Amino acid sequence: MDTIEALRLFVSIAETGSLSAAARLASVATSTVTVALRQLEERAGASLITRSTRRLSFTHEGRQFLSDSRRILADWDAAIAGRTMGHCAARSRSPPRRNSAGTGWRSLSTGFFSNIRR
Repeated sequence: MDTIEALRLFVSIAETGSLSAAARLASVATSTVTVALRQLEERAGASLITRSTRRLSFTHEGRQFLSDSRRILADWDAAIAGRTMGHCAARSRSPPRRNSAGTGWRSLSTGFFSNIRR
């Protein structure tokens, strides 16, 4: 699965509160969402969501990854919008964003992004 699609599904899980609702929203099978989540967890090297039969909750790493995912998706969408409007060159000169801890999202997701299939 494409990395951006997996991140969108992950954010959708948070926004809908369940894997099945995220699947319905994306018009995919629940198993597709489960596989995407498992791939993200494997690549991140951490459990992102704790699941039971009736409830899910985000781990500390999952909350951090969710915040990073939202930022990545916002940047991605802005880059794509800028490219389609001819503004990509100006945007590419901006320095990478960093979070308040000063480490940036790369610290959590470097291994994930270097290993995931595109």
